[in-house]
Amino acid sequence: ARDAAPRRAQVNFMMEDRNMPQELRVRVRMFFHQSKELQRVEGYTHLGEMMSMALRNEVAGTSNRPWLEKVWYFRGMTDSFICEVCQKLHLQVFAPREFLPPRTLYIMRCGISAKDGRPMGKGSVWGEEFIVEDEWLPSEAVSSACALTYVQVFRLNHDQLMQVLESGDHPEATTALLKARRWVIYK
Repeated sequence: ARDAAPRRAQVNFMMEDRNMPQELRVRVRMFFHQSKELQRVEGYTHLGEMMSMALRNEVAGTSNRPWLEKVWYFRGMTDSFICEVCQKLHLQVFAPREFLPPRTLYIMRCGISAKDGRPMGKGSVWGEEFIVEDEWLPSEAVSSACALTYVQVFRLNHDQLMQVLESGDHPEATTALLKARRWVIYK
């Protein structure tokens, strides 16, 4: 709340300085209003940087594990793997009519979007195919979802997951994800 007034003033100054039309100003204000929680969560990053890596992983795992376990192939993975992957999750806000880029895992925190004609709400997961390399990627994996309302999603991309796996600390997760890749390719 203490950062809200200066940010609002900054946004208003930017819009005035750039001579934005009124309709765009309304959309920009609405975006920042809908992004309040994202801004609050991003503020925790500084606190996390002060913690040891083990404590940071535990904190991230405690708060984000329920979201990550909505993905079928992450269920049953070790705590240490899940906690490290939770560190890589990013919360992002999309405005109505914006497209969410493909080749990324998304977990809907709130809002409504649509992908391939299917509506998706809180708790919906899509993009599970992101674990498959491009040359083996199913065609449905390259279609984008479209935000129908303001949406908050957790997102994880292929490179972020590979960083955790390439550490070599999680051989059981590597094996499980190889099986999941095969299933995605041959389904």
